[in-house]
Amino acid sequence: MGKALRHKARLVAMGNTQRAGIDYGETFSPVARMASLRILLVLAAKFGWIVEQSDVVTAYLNGVLHDTVYMEQPPGFEDGTSDVLLLRRALY
Repeated sequence: MGKALRHKARLVAMGNTQRAGIDYGETFSPVARMASLRILLVLAAKFGWIVEQSDVVTAYLNGVLHDTVYMEQPPGFEDGTSDVLLLRRALY
């Protein structure tokens, strides 16, 4: 095993409390199955293909909100007040 070169973290705004059709419309995020990835790597090894990957780092981070959205402070971030927060940018 090697050493980790960098670390990543994401803050998620409790999406588990959202309800389909009320808090959001239909969403879709295509992700390859692990079996498909393994087949690709086997074929690449067999035929000497070069395998590369990429990541669009800021694809969703700066999304503009088209609706007015308020949220409560998530657990662990409360400051003792019962403030409700107005979101200015989308949280993913």
